Amino acid sequence: MKDKPSAFPAAAVAASRSETHCLRLAGPSKPKMYMPKLGRLVALRFESVAHVPVLFDGQGRYCREHNRYLRERAIGEWSPKAGSTPLAGGEVPAQRTIETVARHLLVFIEWCEAKAQDWRTLTYKDGVLSFQCDMHKGRWSPSGKALQGSTANHRTDEVTSFLKWAAHNKLRPPFTVAYRASTRRIRSGQSAQESSVELNSRVGRIKTSKSASVAIVAQLPKPEAVRDWLAAVRAKRGYAKHMACRFILESGARREETVSLNQGQIPSMEELRALKSDGRQAGAVTLTHTKGGRPRTIQVNIDFLIELREWIDGRRMKLRMLWTKRTRTPASHLLFLSDARDHEGTPISAETLYKCFRDVKPRPPRWHPHFGRHTYACFTVLYTLEHEAKAAGRTMSADWVMMRGSWCMKTLQQQLGHLSETTTDLYLRWLVTAAGIAEVAQGWHEFLAGKTKSGAAS
Repeated sequence: MKDKPSAFPAAAVAASRSETHCLRLAGPSKPKMYMPKLGRLVALRFESVAHVPVLFDGQGRYCREHNRYLRERAIGEWSPKAGSTPLAGGEVPAQRTIETVARHLLVFIEWCEAKAQDWRTLTYKDGVLSFQCDMHKGRWSPSGKALQGSTANHRTDEVTSFLKWAAHNKLRPPFTVAYRASTRRIRSGQSAQESSVELNSRVGRIKTSKSASVAIVAQLPKPEAVRDWLAAVRAKRGYAKHMACRFILESGARREETVSLNQGQIPSMEELRALKSDGRQAGAVTLTHTKGGRPRTIQVNIDFLIELREWIDGRRMKLRMLWTKRTRTPASHLLFLSDARDHEGTPISAETLYKCFRDVKPRPPRWHPHFGRHTYACFTVLYTLEHEAKAAGRTMSADWVMMRGSWCMKTLQQQLGHLSETTTDLYLRWLVTAAGIAEVAQGWHEFLAGKTKSGAAS
């Protein structure tokens, strides 16, 4: 059934608040975001929006318009780019995306209350840009700190979309935004020719550094720090979360892609042993829940896949049994299930995975799942080049690294799911810098697996 989001009944609202868990810990006067219990809304025949967060303001009042916007965003009836035009192919945002949108709106609600502003009368120039500037300059933010331009931009982009939607639905006066057209060139790596895409960006967005991510990649952790952190995850959060974190570091998959993996997507033990007996170093895993919605097949180290399959066919089966015994419901077919006491068999969420990166210590500086992807990319290619140079009896000069690294990056582009070479080009810069210290990257998988005691090349 495709329900009409605007007709959300009072019973569903009550279910959203009284039978939910709060996703944000806040004071008594802070707006709050809740996640409805799936069962109640499905029973009310609102399954298409049962995953959508629900917002309440600082007075505990249901934010009717904001929540309606979230539901229409969730089922594809409104999008920032297409407006009320249905999305092509019936595509809808992922649940994680909707939760991020909800958090952006929550910040906007809090700002309106703190500044005594009514969103119905805000203009773009004097209202929305003030919201953006207050966060960026540190005059106001939920954390009390100045935010990066990119963060302030993303939140303001969503607020702009919400106010355009409200004006379109005559919930407020017309809302006018000025846009600036530009052209972006894209190199796909599959052709010598470049393609381009037309972009419209709102006037007043904060200018951000195009090379900021270069500095991030330049601060890659030492392999020892990553291995110590993985050991701490296993000791403090359990083997299941340890393996989920390792999957990111062994494959470069995104955390949402990782937690969406199904047990059937991992090759069987018979298939893996056959590949290993043939001398294969990696096995294929197809990711179906990807950022762009297009499945892609990646290569994962064969020894790690065998270890993962042993867990699937062994301890994970017990976790599924404990879940069924405790809840009297069928166990999930998702791959990574928690082994925490009293939570056995619970699917590991993207948020839980993020907390493993952020909270478990000792950990590398600036450590989070996306930085783990950077780490995988750079050290994997560096080891590949080191191995090739050693076999050829040559040194890893900057020119040689740039030449051979470009070929490696084209292969890595598909592994990481990058649509253009813009991101992977950042890794080349790091590789050239690291060419003089290639000995630290001896065998990325072997190091993670604890098969070597140092990063020095043997």
